[in-house]
Amino acid sequence: MRMLPRIVAGLAALALTAPAVAPALAAPEPDRTASAEAVVADAPVRGPLRVVTVVEADGRPRVEVTEVPGRDAAVDVVAAAQADPDVVAVEVDTRVSAVQVANPRWNDFFREFQWALDRLSAEDAHARVGQRDPVLVAVIDTGVQAAVTDLVGRVVPGFDYFVPANRGRVDDNGHGTNVAGIITARADNGVQVAGYNQAVRILPIKALDHEGNGWNSDITQGIYDATHAGARVINLSLGGPDHSQAQRQAVAYARSRGVTVVAATGNEKQFGNPVFYPAAYPGVIGVGATDEDDRIGPFSNTGSYVDVVAPGVDIWVLEPDGYGSFGDGTSYASPYAAALAAQLLAARPGLPPSLIETVLTTTAADLGPVGRDNTYGNGIISPLDALCAVGVCGADDPVSRLAGTDRYATAAEIARQFPRGGDVVYVANGQSFPDALAGAALAGSRGAPVVLVRGTSIPSPTAAALSELRPRRIVVLGGRAAVGSDVLQKLRSFATANTADEVRRLAGADRYATAAAIAAEFPAGGEVVYVASGENFPDALAGAALAGSQGAPVVLVRSTGIPSATAAALARLRPERIVLLGGTAAVREQVREQLRGYVTTGQVTRLSGVDRYATAAAVAAHFPAGGEALYVASGQNFPDALAGAALAGSQGAPVLLVRSDAIPLSTAAPLDALDPQRIVVLGGITSVSQQVARRLTAYVE
Repeated sequence: MRMLPRIVAGLAALALTAPAVAPALAAPEPDRTASAEAVVADAPVRGPLRVVTVVEADGRPRVEVTEVPGRDAAVDVVAAAQADPDVVAVEVDTRVSAVQVANPRWNDFFREFQWALDRLSAEDAHARVGQRDPVLVAVIDTGVQAAVTDLVGRVVPGFDYFVPANRGRVDDNGHGTNVAGIITARADNGVQVAGYNQAVRILPIKALDHEGNGWNSDITQGIYDATHAGARVINLSLGGPDHSQAQRQAVAYARSRGVTVVAATGNEKQFGNPVFYPAAYPGVIGVGATDEDDRIGPFSNTGSYVDVVAPGVDIWVLEPDGYGSFGDGTSYASPYAAALAAQLLAARPGLPPSLIETVLTTTAADLGPVGRDNTYGNGIISPLDALCAVGVCGADDPVSRLAGTDRYATAAEIARQFPRGGDVVYVANGQSFPDALAGAALAGSRGAPVVLVRGTSIPSPTAAALSELRPRRIVVLGGRAAVGSDVLQKLRSFATANTADEVRRLAGADRYATAAAIAAEFPAGGEVVYVASGENFPDALAGAALAGSQGAPVVLVRSTGIPSATAAALARLRPERIVLLGGTAAVREQVREQLRGYVTTGQVTRLSGVDRYATAAAVAAHFPAGGEALYVASGQNFPDALAGAALAGSQGAPVLLVRSDAIPLSTAAPLDALDPQRIVVLGGITSVSQQVARRLTAYVE
């Protein structure tokens, strides 16, 4: 425990002690009857808690905060405080938030006419992402007038294929400035218009002349130049009906180097509706245009290459003279999608182009006929849904997501939900799962996270999370074959205890012995031990959360027998009862009979269903209904659930499993019965699709 002095206002005591003298604190007559147990009754059983005491010292109140690992420890602190005559109030600390209304509109002169920003919830999306490093977006167009007030400081030197010395920062047509202003015109400065994304730098590439015309060869060169200059997004509000193999190859080159390419689908619907390039090239996100009522623009081309639509009718745009005007066109729809792609990259810099395309298309709000069609594509871009799909959700969203670009980044995001400066972080191999199964239960019982590493290296998302968490100690789960000695040595730089055991290893000769070594961290004579298959992992995913919430270990067995290391661990633990996770296909009945020899007073029971989803549902039934949170993970890909089980266990919350594209019936039933206040999806949209996330909202209070 550590004492943290705090000064706070408006502290309402849950239980007050009788001071030796009348307190200077102007407070009502205290309740002197509440027991320590009653004071902490509403606090979580496990997880870090803060006990607040108000101490009378020299006639002035002083607020002190004691951090404890869980409810039992909090009872001891409260009881000691109630016995202290100088303590006038004691309670469990709780969170408060500023009273906020919806994010106000930016104050730009023509903001009220920018209906597109309202349709895309621009201010809310900006507030959700917050201050981030700017993303470089290439605008291949007529140049960008960099001296315009709304763009000053946001246009870097680029390329000009007509007057090279201008570096693309002069626009003799206006179209490129229109596009750049839609992307990132400075907002909330009282001047002209607001751009959608305030965390962008524009790389201007002038490939079109003063009349807005140019050569495909220059566009192709522009794609290469943008890629080599470090652009993460390329916007192409241009095109024509002619296919260019060279340009198609340039797009593929850019994508292979992490560049997302977005293009207008064309304004020729009323003139033959030709296939429009570069929007129609593979890998390009083709964007059509809609009006304020979500109707397709009469000019907007249709076809199989239309991926999404965005506002593109009656769009207030920035002109090179610094003033604004209205315009129509898919040219003005494409930069909204490009700006959203850049916003996703600001929030999650590691997103590859393929995943950005998937996020934009799967989170788009369907328009027109149900499902994808050639007019609206997958629908109109939906920034708040897109951000939530990569784990940047609103505080009030009933269904949120903890996700990263891969299993390591997802585990890092999950770990960030734990307090910094905690006692311990557990580290497991992200490519081999058995060690983490037992480790997740231990971590959950300790209110600590699990992060993932490779056998020979620490991925950058894991290193970043460890740097932020700054734990006193790190415990590696598994032997040198799972986590190498070099990795263990590197982990020492993240631990702050400065003791010989600041980084240690829990390991055995195999997965069974490692689980036994982890179980040795639990005291003997506990109420329950959970037993799962060491050969088939899904049943243990949900079980680890339940075990962690109860402060119980998980040990592993074979389907046909109990390994000697597990037998020794069970003999030492001497639990009152044993719970077997999974059906007879995972662990046969003969093993259950053998387990009876290790219980002291209770039985060996089985939690199982017809498949992994039903087994997780059977486990979840042991959690109370109406809980604060419920976690959902893929039942087909395990790493996200492993890290998530530690978080769920620390919060006394269940983990349920879904398919990537559907909620199994066996999962739907407990979702209804548990009636959670919120649902947290573990993993990105390739693990659990956004369609599934949307369906989960029906199960939240």
